[in-house]
Amino acid sequence: MSPTERAKDFFTMAPRYRNADSLARVIQAAQGTTQDRLFQYESWQAEGWAFFDSLGELQYAVGDWLANAMSRVRLTAAEQVPGGDEPEPLTEGPAAYLMEQLGGGIAGRAAIMKSLAVQVSVPGEGWVVAQRADARIPLDQADWSVKSTEEIRPGRGKGGGYEVRVDDNQWDPLGLEALPVRIWNPHPRWSWKANSAVRAAIPIMRTIELLNRRIIATLVSRLAMNGLLLIPQEYMINTPAQYQDAADPFVAMLIDIAGKNIREPGAATASIPIPIKFAAEGIEKWKHLTFGDAVDKELIEEREKELGRLATTLNLPAEVLKGLGTVNHWTSWQLAEDGIKLHISPVAELIVGGLTVGYLQPMLRAAGESLVGPNGGKIVAWYDTSELTARPDKSQPAALAHERVAISDAALRRESGLD
Repeated sequence: MSPTERAKDFFTMAPRYRNADSLARVIQAAQGTTQDRLFQYESWQAEGWAFFDSLGELQYAVGDWLANAMSRVRLTAAEQVPGGDEPEPLTEGPAAYLMEQLGGGIAGRAAIMKSLAVQVSVPGEGWVVAQRADARIPLDQADWSVKSTEEIRPGRGKGGGYEVRVDDNQWDPLGLEALPVRIWNPHPRWSWKANSAVRAAIPIMRTIELLNRRIIATLVSRLAMNGLLLIPQEYMINTPAQYQDAADPFVAMLIDIAGKNIREPGAATASIPIPIKFAAEGIEKWKHLTFGDAVDKELIEEREKELGRLATTLNLPAEVLKGLGTVNHWTSWQLAEDGIKLHISPVAELIVGGLTVGYLQPMLRAAGESLVGPNGGKIVAWYDTSELTARPDKSQPAALAHERVAISDAALRRESGLD
């Protein structure tokens, strides 16, 4: 009998494994109450989501760069050997089997990691939910998903339980055999509350939003009124006959030509100046008076400075928020190496810590399996970032070494990326 089959009663045993001070919490789907504080968002979380939707730099940095990187992080079971550095992966046994069941496969686990990266980075918390109609259904065939706290709530009916939001106005009951696990980044002062770097970055993002509005207002004002064209009244301007009936034939001609050029920017009239015959002594008296200010250089510099502050606060590379720009291959590789150690691993460790407490260890207990590995260490969920590791380009040094007969043909091909 597999560990999953022996653990079929885990869902009714889930309350025994609650731990409000850990990185994860398992709930029993039948025990929901309207007073459960787990489903109460704070105002900063809603504002964080609003900036995620409106501030392109934040959405790219967290929703694309970080989330896509996390989707390449592979989950595995491991043993924390006493005295060792990192946990040692387990390829066999109940723990390895249960981690293979998580998400229904490698694609499902990648989707979970990608979604959880956004949840723990923006509001600081999210839910991993496995839904199935019967405990006899294997975990790898369950419907796995990641939900925000706004997508799960205590049931409104007499039977209690929980409900999952599937549309703007539709909530479906969460089955009694469902497995919902809350994973959150604990606040250093109140460990039961969620926290994230976005919370501290909200004042910075407010400033960026104000700067964006100022820049947009300046550009709109220039488009809405491009100033005044001052024409000497005492001089006659020749205009074609079709404009003679207008109150001011010359102005009517300018408006007509401008409208055609806007509609057909590729037309010849949009590429050449408008020919006008005018008295020579009056030409210098024409003036174009503008009111719209140009976008202040200091405004752009201030915005760049705030983006740098935002990158520091979010613990993300500044190049990600501002775009890689002109960085060369070598600095791009260095960024990838630093990103894994400084920006990917902390998020991955937070998630696997939650999966250890909220999924792997409770399932092992319910299946009657030991939480201790073959070497006497604690069994945990762990991660592998090998698919994200970027190797430096050694093709040119390898070619030079090959010319000097310092390396073999096989080594040259390997360092050049060839088989």
